[in-house]
Amino acid sequence: MSQPAQQQPPPSLPSPAGSNVATLSHISLPIRSLPLSRKFYTAALSPLGLFLVYDSSTNTAPATTVGISSSSNQSKTPPRRVLGYGPDPDHEILNLFEHPDPGAQSATGNDSDSSSSSAAAAPSAKPGPGFHVAFTAPSRQAVREFHARAIENGGRDKGRPGLREAYGRDYFAAFVEDVDGWKLEVVCKVPAEVAETDEI
Repeated sequence: MSQPAQQQPPPSLPSPAGSNVATLSHISLPIRSLPLSRKFYTAALSPLGLFLVYDSSTNTAPATTVGISSSSNQSKTPPRRVLGYGPDPDHEILNLFEHPDPGAQSATGNDSDSSSSSAAAAPSAKPGPGFHVAFTAPSRQAVREFHARAIENGGRDKGRPGLREAYGRDYFAAFVEDVDGWKLEVVCKVPAEVAETDEI
């Protein structure tokens, strides 16, 4: 009688230079207004060491460098306005695509297929409770600065900076909604013994 095949562990894969995590490349979100989102994200992400590294309104680089399909369908539509944020131009981790109705695109999650009827007919709705994008902060002070700058630039408070011990002893986080209603979290997990003494 044959023995059942044993599942082999996946091979270990090399991580990118300077990184010990190689799971996620980038996140793309639809936005309604490039100027409003540029103001919000440029201010809010700066304390995290993330900067505006691509702006299609001022950059002549080919659209394929920011994840837009170069298929024949795309050539029939106007170029999409895009912002890219990251620690440097070679490591964009957040792309923002301008759409008149971001909800229509968020329902499919496929920016390269905007000409399809399913995308065009999608309802104007965002993912439900539980969905959010979380960024790592280098310090608790960076969490506070992110939260303050986000609110100053059109964001909405969804959770002031502070410890969330339900998630971990040193889980210091803040939550906001951006100018389009996308929920964002920033978290620092620096151990309490080395964290700032003036914590909120």
